[in-house]
Amino acid sequence: MLGRVMCTLTTASALFLVSTAAADTAAENPLAGQEPRQLESSQLTPRDGSVEKDARSEARELVENAQRVVEEMRADPEIANLLDRAEGIFIVPHYAEPVAVIGGRGGEGVVLVRQKGTQARGWSSPAFFDFGSTSLRPNVGAKAGSFAMLMMTPEASDKFRTGQDPWTLEASDDQTIANYSTATGEAFGEADMVLWSNTAGSYAGADISINNISSDEQENQAFYSVAVDARQILAGGVSNGYADELREALGQPGL
Repeated sequence: MLGRVMCTLTTASALFLVSTAAADTAAENPLAGQEPRQLESSQLTPRDGSVEKDARSEARELVENAQRVVEEMRADPEIANLLDRAEGIFIVPHYAEPVAVIGGRGGEGVVLVRQKGTQARGWSSPAFFDFGSTSLRPNVGAKAGSFAMLMMTPEASDKFRTGQDPWTLEASDDQTIANYSTATGEAFGEADMVLWSNTAGSYAGADISINNISSDEQENQAFYSVAVDARQILAGGVSNGYADELREALGQPGL
């Protein structure tokens, strides 16, 4: 009889301990034991937290720096003429040397293209793009700076428009790239793309490539405060007045 009572007490104690542990766990994690559920977009945290503000500030700073690059380009009459003829431009405000990044970002920039089917042929709003690595290597003694890739034909800008990530921008049988620091005016007229840079020395090597280009959806969303992709931006589906000065610097009023 005594053994049966002790067994009952032991069992009760064990149940009490388990119950207490479960209560402590529930207090620490109210969702313990519940199935995870997918939040609807209306339930997500509004884009006014510190992380979102930082991302928006970074995107705006990139646009401001891109504007300064365009203003510097405009100071050169020859490159200014190319800007007026360009169908698109990929602007990278800060670039130092080649990088090889696996699963990460080697650099970032903005892309703007001429609007198709519009009489004014104005520029789109900027879409944000990252890249993994490039073949660009400043010559010995050259300082870090900026570079821009001018797309001189509609076909040259199509890969940015279509939103197929990731891809590589490079010279091929169907696409020629001229280096502004070494090519002549005649070469510019025949090139599909023209590379410009403000580095203190021209880029070494004849091969030009920018690898693993992909749209930066986080910065696109941060800058426009809506879920939008690069294809929609470059098609004129969204705009942000903060980019108007950049668009005007490129030579056309904002649409």
